[in-house]
Amino acid sequence: MYKLLCLLFILSQPVFSHDEPIYCQLSDRITEAFCKDMQKKYNLHCTANSGQFLYNVNSLHLTFTCIKNVSVADGRNIIVDAVQDLVKRVNGDPDIRPYLSHYPFSPKDICISISFYDPSYKRVPTDFLALIVNTRNYIYYDKYQENRFFTVFYETFDIAQGKRDRENRLASILSQIETKKNDKFSSKNKSYIHNSQNNRYQGEPDQQIIENSLRVLLLNPSS
Repeated sequence: MYKLLCLLFILSQPVFSHDEPIYCQLSDRITEAFCKDMQKKYNLHCTANSGQFLYNVNSLHLTFTCIKNVSVADGRNIIVDAVQDLVKRVNGDPDIRPYLSHYPFSPKDICISISFYDPSYKRVPTDFLALIVNTRNYIYYDKYQENRFFTVFYETFDIAQGKRDRENRLASILSQIETKKNDKFSSKNKSYIHNSQNNRYQGEPDQQIIENSLRVLLLNPSS
């Protein structure tokens, strides 16, 4: 892999060259750790790592591939999380801060593209996204059909982040409701079984509770 615009006299040098500027080495350290974590978390495989490094660190560009079928919502969650993660790493690294062209870094300074394939490394069906790109503070969602990409949807990073956050909050609320519902159901179910065994049951239990209670009694006739 090679750095894009990282001093003309070392353009042909590997990114691990000891002759490259310190800010290139520092950015490598950050992006290498980032790529490893993205592989563990989302099965993203980094295929290119570059950026704008003529005199300092102006932006970072990374390209990934992934074997997965994703919807717009799924893709949004992945790309927003990846961009936020990398921005946080850059801004939180005191060694690279003096070499940043500006501080703090923001999503508009990060370009990340993710291409999606099926297990045989063919393009995914048109029902799913084939490419997601975050660039210049916009996220583009593309599908692949008739040997070409076409954008089906795009939005600003801020809007995408807001949608992702709302979806996560909604999922959390629904999960809590389901947990409380299950806890309440379990409590009522146990109470009904106990009262039924002691002939002290009062009132009509919920039909589902009755069915589950009978199922428990049938499976555990000695209880």
